[in-house]
Amino acid sequence: MKTANKSPQHSSASSFIEKYQAALVSQDTMLCIGLDPDPSRFPPSLTGHGGAIYAFCRAIVDATADLVCAFKPQIAYFCFSACRDSTREFN
Repeated sequence: MKTANKSPQHSSASSFIEKYQAALVSQDTMLCIGLDPDPSRFPPSLTGHGGAIYAFCRAIVDATADLVCAFKPQIAYFCFSACRDSTREFN
């Protein structure tokens, strides 16, 4: 019997679903944390350096990884930050 070739898109979706299902079981929770990095609300220790968004999100992930089954980056925050940084060259 021939097996169908999986497209890379199908394979990555299957891989995500398998990882998510495994996390649901191993963590025994359905809790998902949203990562919404708003630099205007960062603590003073994170303001003024280029890696602030990464450091903020990394700290949340590190502090909560054993309590959740997934993290969901809020793409709008990341896009806004990238656009804002890119447009500074025009000012």
